[in-house]
Amino acid sequence: MKNTYLSGEDQPSNKQTGMVHCDTAVGTPDYISPEVLKSQGGDGYYGRECDWWSVGVFIFEMLVGDTPFYADSLVGTYSKIMDHKNSLNFPDDVEISKDAKSIICAFLTDRDVRLGRNGVEEIKRHPFFKNDQWTFDTIRDTVAPVVPELSSDIDTSNFDEIEDDKGDVETFPTPKAFVGNQLPFVGFTYFKEDQLLTSANNSSVTHDNSKGESVALQKKLHHLELQMNKDKQVKDELENKCRGATVRLEKITKELEEEVSSRKSLESNLRQLEREKALLQHKSLESHRKAENEADRKRCLENEVNSLRDQLDDMKRRNQNSHISNEKNIHLQKQLSKHL
Repeated sequence: MKNTYLSGEDQPSNKQTGMVHCDTAVGTPDYISPEVLKSQGGDGYYGRECDWWSVGVFIFEMLVGDTPFYADSLVGTYSKIMDHKNSLNFPDDVEISKDAKSIICAFLTDRDVRLGRNGVEEIKRHPFFKNDQWTFDTIRDTVAPVVPELSSDIDTSNFDEIEDDKGDVETFPTPKAFVGNQLPFVGFTYFKEDQLLTSANNSSVTHDNSKGESVALQKKLHHLELQMNKDKQVKDELENKCRGATVRLEKITKELEEEVSSRKSLESNLRQLEREKALLQHKSLESHRKAENEADRKRCLENEVNSLRDQLDDMKRRNQNSHISNEKNIHLQKQLSKHL
């Protein structure tokens, strides 16, 4: 599994819950689960289900040819893993079965609902593994669906050939500084067998030469000690830089978590604003419809008022004509009475 566990004091564990704790992310970046990333800085725990996350990444990679949360930078990869609910997508140009997508999504989800959290048996029962050729009890005795033909134990014909571009090969020069490879041999001198059979005169000469070699070796040893001190200083500087880089990485990870949290908050606010916008649009349509109804009622009332006015004017005209007729009648009656 890519999410390997630490042991000993670096990773205290809870024997009752099976949870472990680690101050730094452990594993290959593309395969690390979200809870492992969250545990950096002592803020969380994670259990064995983090390995089932890696299994989901493996299945996706074998079917698609690339990891699901790949990015050009480490920060980009971690950001996609933390936002896996939105960043997990299946390419349209790769044919993937419904059961394969189902088990990948069941692995690449939050740890509290992840497939395998209750044991391996629930994974075995997933429809992805249902077939007529084998069961988990007989799988070791079943012939593999694809058996490669090999001409020897070192046959690599089934792998794609990669052309060597010597222009891009990074070469490292032989280090001139002392690396400690020869320290076990300091103080030893090699003699041929015939030198042990020489005369006593030659022995005295050899003794003098040995004294000279001893002095030279002491000087060389002193030089090596100085070089070791320098190397130790370089090592200390590299360790300090490493610690600084770790602190920066933890800071970036924390900023990423805050950014993801802020983005989720913004998305939630955006959804709320969209709901409020839809409600306001609905209210606006209702108000517009009511305004149109009121306008229609107003037009109807105006028509009725105009009609009543016309009727009133007509009645006035009739009353006026009736009054004139009455006056004429009275005048005629007066004239008739005079004649009588």
